[in-house]
Amino acid sequence: MSIVLYEERAQYDRFVKLIFAIANGIVLYLLYISRKENFYAFLTVLVAFFILLLAQLIFFSMKFRITDSYVEAIFGFYKHRIPIRDIEKIEISDVPLLMGYGLRLWKNTIAFVSKRGRAVVIRRKMGRFKNVYLTVREPEFFANILTERLKTVRG
Repeated sequence: MSIVLYEERAQYDRFVKLIFAIANGIVLYLLYISRKENFYAFLTVLVAFFILLLAQLIFFSMKFRITDSYVEAIFGFYKHRIPIRDIEKIEISDVPLLMGYGLRLWKNTIAFVSKRGRAVVIRRKMGRFKNVYLTVREPEFFANILTERLKTVRG
């Protein structure tokens, strides 16, 4: 059993919240007007509403955790763990504008993006994803905790 040293829920941009609020408003409006049309239109919009709700629950469940043996990023049902011993380098970098939001995968990089701005970038020695972006609330603070833990593990 690992000891949790630090944990936080992701902070989200106003833009992301606005997009979801607009989508909710549109779906609720369609739900309201479709109730008078026919049952199948209403049922279709109701299913769309529940899919949107599930997407929001998954998206807004993003968390970051540092334990005594690994760093973990959680997005919905997916957990990505990086053993502390596998960390080669810790950097702070800006999130590329075209990266998007949510869980992003490309080449040898995985990113957990909840906001624009600075992120902690973990460079790994081995594994499928050599670069891991984490958009934590305070990247410097997160990186300092991780750096101290890395020094302790390496001795």
